[in-house]
Amino acid sequence: RYLKLLATLPSRAVGGGQEEHSRSYHPCSNNFLRAVVELSAKFAAAALSTTALRTTNDGSIAGSIAEEINLAKFHTANLLRLEREVPGLRQCFPIFSVLCCVLPLQEQASKCKESPIRELGGKLFQIALGQWASIQTKHVDHPELSRILQNPPCVASLITQTLALLVNDRRPPFYTGEGIPTPASGQLTSRLLDLIAEAGDAGIWEGTHLDVQMVTELYAVAVPRLRARLLLWIISTTSVTEYSFALRCCAALPSAIGFGPSMGLA
Repeated sequence: RYLKLLATLPSRAVGGGQEEHSRSYHPCSNNFLRAVVELSAKFAAAALSTTALRTTNDGSIAGSIAEEINLAKFHTANLLRLEREVPGLRQCFPIFSVLCCVLPLQEQASKCKESPIRELGGKLFQIALGQWASIQTKHVDHPELSRILQNPPCVASLITQTLALLVNDRRPPFYTGEGIPTPASGQLTSRLLDLIAEAGDAGIWEGTHLDVQMVTELYAVAVPRLRARLLLWIISTTSVTEYSFALRCCAALPSAIGFGPSMGLA
C-alpha cells in the first residue's frame, strides 16, 4: 500500500519540449496518508540511526554506509514529495509520530562526522518542524500537538533540538521548500516560545543550562520575537517557570555578549 500511494502521485511526462504535470490522484483516506508519512519517516530514521550506531570513537563511520544512506535518501525523498504534492496532507500530518522518529536521530547525528547523516537527518527534522510551526493554534487546542505536551521527554528534546537548529542554522537551511520555516521568519521562534510557555504552565519543563545558553545567544543576535517574549515573561507572567527561565536567561546574557557576570543583575 505504501508503494501504491507513491505510484499515484503526480506523474511527469515530457512532451513537445515542455514538462506536463498530471494531478490525478488515487483516492485515499487521511488515515492512509498518515500511515504512509509515518512509514517514510520511520524507515528513513531507522536507516540513518543504524548508520550512526556504527560511529567509531573519533566520530567516523566503520565500514561502508552507501546502502543505508541510499535507503534513507529514498524514504526522505518520498516524504518530501508527499509533503509537496499531496493535497490536504497538512491537515492529517502525524507531527508527533514523526518527531518521535527524528528527535532521537538528531541527537545521534550531532555526534557523527559523516555529513550525509547530518544532512538527511536535518531534512527530516525540518519537515517535522515546518508542519509543527505552521499550525496557528495552541498545543492544548490541537489534538495532534496536545500529544507532544503529554510526553515530557519529547517536549524537552524538541525544545533543545529546535534551539540548536536556530543557533546553528546561520547558513541557508538544508531544505528550503514550501512550508519549511527559517529562523528569520519568526514563525518557528513563535511556535517554540509557545511550547515553552505551555510546557512551563503544565509543570513538565524547566529548561536546562544548555537551553539557557542557546536562548541567550539567540537573544544577543536579535532573533525575531524572542526579546519581547522574554521581557513579557519577566514583567507580566503568572507562571513561575516562565519567570525563572527568563531571569536565568537575563543573568546569562552578559557572558553571551562579552561582559562579566556582574552585569547580570543590571
